[in-house]
Amino acid sequence: MREKKFSLNADLRKRLIAATVSERNSVPDVTPLRGFNRPLALPRGALRSGAADGGVPVNYLLVDVKSQTLFLIHGQKVKAVYPISTSKFGTGSRKNSFKTPLGIHQIVKKIGANAPWGRIFKDRRDMGKNWDGQTTDKNLILSRILRLAGLEPGINQGGKIDTFKRYIYIHGTNHEQSISKPASHGCILMKNKDIIELFDKIPEKTIAIIR
Repeated sequence: MREKKFSLNADLRKRLIAATVSERNSVPDVTPLRGFNRPLALPRGALRSGAADGGVPVNYLLVDVKSQTLFLIHGQKVKAVYPISTSKFGTGSRKNSFKTPLGIHQIVKKIGANAPWGRIFKDRRDMGKNWDGQTTDKNLILSRILRLAGLEPGINQGGKIDTFKRYIYIHGTNHEQSISKPASHGCILMKNKDIIELFDKIPEKTIAIIR
């Protein structure tokens, strides 16, 4: 069976831009996304049966590095807005760069369902201990993990620029004071209450666009 094609032509780009407009929320202007003028092959099943006309996913995430904000989009409307922290080293996909990758991604694994607030994870395993709410001398992965995989070969997939192999996640942090400014080593950090809420709102295979 041939892979589904998610055509990111100009019309679909306009739809995605329209999806970030809300009367209740102040959303920054959408700048052109790398790859938006060429077809994109997604893994089988990447587009859920509830996809909107033209192949635009009903649900997707938009991560805006400039404003350090994550938007949850549903049905071309902003349903939730969260402050985040991306890499303090900037954006990029190179292995060992500690930068946050750009482009179109997919949440391929949700880890930590039903874990308590502040649960500590290491190598994606529940360590059975909770953060004390004070320790900040280490960069801990807390509460929930949304593991990302790049969907654009040559940009965030394959070789030494592979998001999945770089272990890039969206996750809770013990450095909540740094949220809203670049401070991570590549991952997308969220407040623990926010990542728990977001985790429960989206399924695996959700598209995540980082720009």
